[in-house]
Amino acid sequence: MKRHALLLVVILLSYTITTGQNLLDTSIWTIGSGSVTGFNQNGLSSENSRELGLNHVGDEVLLWKASPDINGNTAGGWTTNNHTIDNTKAYRFSIWLKKTNSNDGHSYFGCTTVLKLDNAVETYPYFWKGDLPKLDRWYLLVGYVHEHSY
Repeated sequence: MKRHALLLVVILLSYTITTGQNLLDTSIWTIGSGSVTGFNQNGLSSENSRELGLNHVGDEVLLWKASPDINGNTAGGWTTNNHTIDNTKAYRFSIWLKKTNSNDGHSYFGCTTVLKLDNAVETYPYFWKGDLPKLDRWYLLVGYVHEHSY
């Protein structure tokens, strides 16, 4: 019996250690436009809205919709407040992204500032930028920031 209990504890500890934690809280999003606490809009409020829609598995959820105007620049989307990290740990960034209507403009997925392996500071590094392969299809974008000893 003790052997089974130990195995259960090991499994639970392994699960706790290997599962990630989301540092972003989207539960505060409400239907509307503009910024919300912790999510700063890129561009004008008219280019940023939160509305109900279907996610990548067909569930109705609250989505952030970027609707850039014809002026371009940082039009639509969001950035978050900075988070203190532990440089001995790796971090995974992931978002679901779907582009509709046209491939005009680019989509960007990145973070604010990182220290590169050569100790140079890089501001606004992108894990990815460009056009998605197909319109009206969800894509999971994933980027990593590795621990300092990587």
